[in-house]
Amino acid sequence: MLACLLVLVVLALTMATACTSFLAVSTNRIIQEQSVDDDTERCAVDVRRGHLELFGCTVSSQSKTGACVHVREGANPRLVESSIVDGMNVGVRVCGNSAAEIICNTISGHASHGVEVYDGAYPHMRANTIKKNLGSGLHFRDWYVGCALAVDWLHHSSCYLLVFTAVWV
Repeated sequence: MLACLLVLVVLALTMATACTSFLAVSTNRIIQEQSVDDDTERCAVDVRRGHLELFGCTVSSQSKTGACVHVREGANPRLVESSIVDGMNVGVRVCGNSAAEIICNTISGHASHGVEVYDGAYPHMRANTIKKNLGSGLHFRDWYVGCALAVDWLHHSSCYLLVFTAVWV
């Protein structure tokens, strides 16, 4: 109940504030989205046009169409030292000219991709562990997206890949 209330407060504040707004979610929170049986896209954390710092949290979603963390509409959040786990779709979706900082997280156990990037988004990813997702660890849907990676571990089954600093534009 508290987690649902926290998500509603985050949604209300990020949608209603200007780009200079800032909201911090303290450490050791568990944020879960419990979906109903319909096709409505639901996310545990939905960041639009604002700044959110998610630090030391565990985030999961049971929505088959939404992401655990959805960053869009030019938002610029920081996801730091969190676990984004066991989603029924994508772990972290970054789109709509957003520039998320995704640092020191574990992104694992999703029914689709660990991180999905499209529509002009430019996430900055550093020191993340991305593993055991049924889709790609990192999935780029557009040719023009950008992504800065610095020492991210991508695990898929028995295949391990260490990605050093790289930039795609």
